[in-house]
Amino acid sequence: MPQIEIGFKNFGRSVAVMIDIRIVMKITETLPEKPDYGLRRIYIPTGFSLIEGEEWILDKQRFFDFNPTEHNSPDTTLPWPFKATFWVYGYVAYRDHLGDERRHGFVDCWVPPDVHSVLGDTSGKHFIRCDIPNYTYDT
Repeated sequence: MPQIEIGFKNFGRSVAVMIDIRIVMKITETLPEKPDYGLRRIYIPTGFSLIEGEEWILDKQRFFDFNPTEHNSPDTTLPWPFKATFWVYGYVAYRDHLGDERRHGFVDCWVPPDVHSVLGDTSGKHFIRCDIPNYTYDT
C-alpha cells in the first residue's frame, strides 16, 4: 500500500488558521473536469495555525484503494499518460488575518522510474506538480 507525505508551508506575511484539508488519491486515465474532493478525512485541531514561513507535514497518507492486481506498471509503449496515472489532488483551506477564507488547490502526478519525461523528476521518488484548470488555484 503506497504512502504519501504531504506538507504545506505558509508563504504569506500573516498567520493562517487552518480550517480544512482534502486529499484525494486516484489511479485513472484522466481526471474529471471538476474535482470531487469527497468527505473530510483529515482532522485539524480547532484554532491550529501556521505562522509566516512555518511548514506543516501531515501524517503519511495511505492509498487504501491500491490493488496490485488491478494497478500494475503502466504500459510505457503508449504515449503519456500511459494506461493510467497516479494522481494526488486536493486543497488546503485557511482563514487569513482578516478572517476571510482562502483555498489553495493542487494536483500532482507520479511518473514511474526510468520513464523519461519533460515534466520534471522521473526518479519515481517524487510527484510532479501539474497545472490543470479547476484543480490548481488560489482564492
